[in-house]
Amino acid sequence: MARQGIDRRRFQRLLFQEPIVAQFGGVEVEIVDFSLHGARVIDLQALPRGKTGSLSFLWLGEKMSIPAEVVRCRIERQTRDSGKNIYSIGLRYTDPEGEGASRLKEVISDRVKRAVEEQVANARGSYIPLAERMTIFRSERVLTLKAPAEQKHTIPGVMDSYISSSMTGTGGWKQIGTSDPRQPAEGFTVSALEDPAHIELLRKTYERSDKPTRLMIRILAEQSLEKS
Repeated sequence: MARQGIDRRRFQRLLFQEPIVAQFGGVEVEIVDFSLHGARVIDLQALPRGKTGSLSFLWLGEKMSIPAEVVRCRIERQTRDSGKNIYSIGLRYTDPEGEGASRLKEVISDRVKRAVEEQVANARGSYIPLAERMTIFRSERVLTLKAPAEQKHTIPGVMDSYISSSMTGTGGWKQIGTSDPRQPAEGFTVSALEDPAHIELLRKTYERSDKPTRLMIRILAEQSLEKS
């Protein structure tokens, strides 16, 4: 169950340069962006709030089908040729722990894991722990725990549940211990229990990744911080 009182608009959203064609409740729509909690689609017809159905689409070679519900619908703009309205429709996944949403998380996790493994392969002999050992790839929730002092050697004296790594304008990194699980504007926030070597590997992966992969890293990090 997600934390109470969190504005869902803060969740990381993967924005597509070209909308993905999908089906929702028997209607063909186009996905503009999605997160692990919902999606934004556009269509030439308005969909009523409360309408339910399965959001089905093909992404990264995987067929997805996630039960969802319309939570908002508004006019986005008009088409240039016919002057018809284009509607922006917000969908919320109604079964975020179900098979469809879980498969979406797996695909994101797999893409990020492959990016991390590329960094391991490029290490040229230096030892870096395998991606499977990283907290963000594991299903158990550990963020409500406080890391023992001996595990806090990256940031001495930190007694917070999270470590936030922010990329600076010069390409460097600023790392702080925090009790705030939100993702920074550029970078990621992970468990304070994450091994410092894992965080360093994730930073290197983030630096060398394209924008979509960076967003996937942030989405995966966000997911790993949610309470069960």
